[in-house]
Amino acid sequence: PVNIDAVKWNGATLSLTNGLSGDEARLDIPGWLPKANVISEEDVGPDTQYPDELDVNDVVRLGDYLFIGTTSGTQRVAPGDWILRGVEGEIYPCTDSVFMRTYTRI
Repeated sequence: PVNIDAVKWNGATLSLTNGLSGDEARLDIPGWLPKANVISEEDVGPDTQYPDELDVNDVVRLGDYLFIGTTSGTQRVAPGDWILRGVEGEIYPCTDSVFMRTYTRI
């Protein structure tokens, strides 16, 4: 088992959450997540790709979507997806369905 940090993106600038509700909910931006460079607040479609390769751990926002530079190239984070920080400090997206099947809250 490996411990990771995770936060859920729901498409709004300050709406990162740990996925919990009530007193256990966290709605802040964790210190490990780099600040997103907002490129556009305009709506973009779910198939939109960021046109350039981002450096590892760079984050760009287009509308409700984030784009993260990973070791596998630029990856898109859709509302409802999770952003994870791995054991070497790398950040990457994970869909909610995969996250729920793969990870256990500790």
